[in-house]
Amino acid sequence: MLVGWDWDAEITFFLLAAGLGNFGIMKVMYESKPDVLQQTDKYDYSALHFAARHGCLAAVNQVLEWDPKLIDGRTDAGYTPFMKAAAFGHVNVMMALYAKREDKQALLTGTDKMGSTALHSAALHDHSAAVSQLLEWGGGALLDIKSRLGGTPWDLAKHNRKIRDIMQKYMDVFEAVKANDVQSVHRLIDVQGKDILDSQDDEFPWKRTPFIAAVQYVWRHCPALCSQGGQSCCRQSAAGCGWTPFILAAAYGNVDVMQLLFAKGGGTKLLTKQDNTGDTALHRAALNDHSAAVSQL
Repeated sequence: MLVGWDWDAEITFFLLAAGLGNFGIMKVMYESKPDVLQQTDKYDYSALHFAARHGCLAAVNQVLEWDPKLIDGRTDAGYTPFMKAAAFGHVNVMMALYAKREDKQALLTGTDKMGSTALHSAALHDHSAAVSQLLEWGGGALLDIKSRLGGTPWDLAKHNRKIRDIMQKYMDVFEAVKANDVQSVHRLIDVQGKDILDSQDDEFPWKRTPFIAAVQYVWRHCPALCSQGGQSCCRQSAAGCGWTPFILAAAYGNVDVMQLLFAKGGGTKLLTKQDNTGDTALHRAALNDHSAAVSQL
């Protein structure tokens, strides 16, 4: 039985057979009238959409055999059959569609009219196995895609610890820092190891480490991150400009972080450290009119 469907959607017998997975009836109808494959309901759901939505793998495979181009069909809301399979957690159907699609990346990154991908749909509807499979195919880049409402798949999984744990392995530590998400940073360190604290991003001209990025964003959890990395965090510098965390904290007038770094990372040596232009922390604090930082220095 088709559950949760709009029965006023002008569903034909062929679409109904696809949604029920009755490919025997579908075959009889197709052989007598091949153009039944082009039938859609009033929302532009095709037979492949129906079969994918309801997890009818045999029907999906049969429709793909008859007309592989239906894999790219879209509803009036922009949903593809792959998106519907993900939204309802039918991993076996997702795998069948993925195997058939030549441009697999387009399948993973394609969006509906609201800018949501298949991963958005799987995360929103709490389908952990579908989320895991999508990330295995597409990697962490899928987690950075924002819908038109500004939400990422990570945002949509905020109430599902299991799904967030799956996503954690693929997350970018810099995105977690930027989001001021200390819990995610700690989990990423647990999963990927402390070496990620020495990684550098590609943002020109910074080439920052996660800790330097945290200082730049005046992150309130700098002390916790510093405790994870110890003195090595305090000695880091951004390769593109030579700014150390201490110079950067002074440039932003963040006295609390300056005091933390002074206590953790070498004391007075930080005061004379110069960036690539020869400026010290005091130069930067004075340049940006941070009187409290100047006084502390």
